[in-house]
Amino acid sequence: MAAAITGNGRYFIQKLSNYIEEKLQSLLKSSKPYIIYGDTDSCYYHIEPFMEKYIQQNPDLTISEYVDWADNFEKKVIQPIIERCILDFATELNAYNKESIGAEREIISDVAVFSAKKKYFARVRDSEGTRYSESDPKIKKMGLEVIKSSTPLWSIKKLEESIPKIFDGTETDLKNWVKSLREDFRNAPLQDISAVSSVKTVEYNPLDLDKNGKPKSINIGTKSAMAHNNYIKTNEIQHKYNLIQSGDKTKRLFLSTPNKFNSNIVAYTNESFTNEIDCVDYDTNFEKSFLNALQIMIESLGWDLNKKTETLDEW
Repeated sequence: MAAAITGNGRYFIQKLSNYIEEKLQSLLKSSKPYIIYGDTDSCYYHIEPFMEKYIQQNPDLTISEYVDWADNFEKKVIQPIIERCILDFATELNAYNKESIGAEREIISDVAVFSAKKKYFARVRDSEGTRYSESDPKIKKMGLEVIKSSTPLWSIKKLEESIPKIFDGTETDLKNWVKSLREDFRNAPLQDISAVSSVKTVEYNPLDLDKNGKPKSINIGTKSAMAHNNYIKTNEIQHKYNLIQSGDKTKRLFLSTPNKFNSNIVAYTNESFTNEIDCVDYDTNFEKSFLNALQIMIESLGWDLNKKTETLDEW
């Protein structure tokens, strides 16, 4: 039954997407598909050619007035398509109650970036009838590191700040901004630039073999926890810090090597343990916890933070 519900929802959305594409193309031919993205229970489409014509004819309106026009467009053009899709869908599947089938407009956005499946962010001007002020729109974020609890606090803050720069700036502007963040990253509290993760196990036996008969590789969570525990045991400071246990939620940092932890990464649960860490690899932490996440957000735009450029020079 669960699979049937999901399958029917997906089929309805695919059908609706096709209907919307056909209708909009018939009204105003576009070389770029109108349907941008579809998921199990939603589809995203743009009306850029229609909007551009309207703006040319009415160049001095406010953003809110343009949103009003987009809202009316959805009611007049898209809602009849939805009704037609419901009828056809119900007829094809011999639906018992077609009134239970439907779709409603969720958001109106003036700009959005779709990075990958289930990964996108959009500047929302209206959400299900709730209108946001022009100076304070809502940012909808899905599937990105900026909303994940494992992302360091510093990175979450800066990824949030990057969104309007991506929407309204250029690739060069973004790179210059990233360059300006490096000193701030280096001076941030270590607990704010540490990634968050759970540790499945704190034990590793190099004699354990995988299904191919090769020694199992050590999990990064296990490795970081073992570095923490071994340091505490070696220095006999169990009275200051508890050993990490399997299942613990930890923070972790990449380290420059060689170092006193004999590891390129260490985890901790007690934030005062950061006083023991004097060998942070800022380059790797910056790349892993911030740059990689930001690159995912801009990849679909063709922007590349990894290109050799003076904006990504040495620390």
